[in-house]
Amino acid sequence: MSYVHESYTQWVIDRAVTFGLPYTLPRLLSSTTLEIPLPLPPYTMEEYRCSLHKANLESAAWRVKYQTSEREKDTIMGILEQTSWQLQEKERENAELKDLLRRKDAIIDRIPGSRRRRREFFAGAASDSEE
Repeated sequence: MSYVHESYTQWVIDRAVTFGLPYTLPRLLSSTTLEIPLPLPPYTMEEYRCSLHKANLESAAWRVKYQTSEREKDTIMGILEQTSWQLQEKERENAELKDLLRRKDAIIDRIPGSRRRRREFFAGAASDSEE
């Protein structure tokens, strides 16, 4: 089939030249791309066994690297989850302490004159620290 294609292409070129038409040949991809070299197959059974052994060793090495990285990832994820849980506990404790302080302030504010004394106390503390 390629022979038919080549002969037809040649006929088109000849006709174009006969009529004085310019004809540029299209660049074929096969002529511009390099072929990818494939590994040569082993010629003997010993070469085959050797290359198979090397491939198995490489595969085992990659498997060990993968398992190591998975363990490291799991360790880091565990630390992250533990830290997140600790942070949530601290936030819960802080919220409880803020609520206790708010309730304490509300109780103290119900005592007559306590607001004025508290303002004076904190105003005095601020002036002491300035000196």
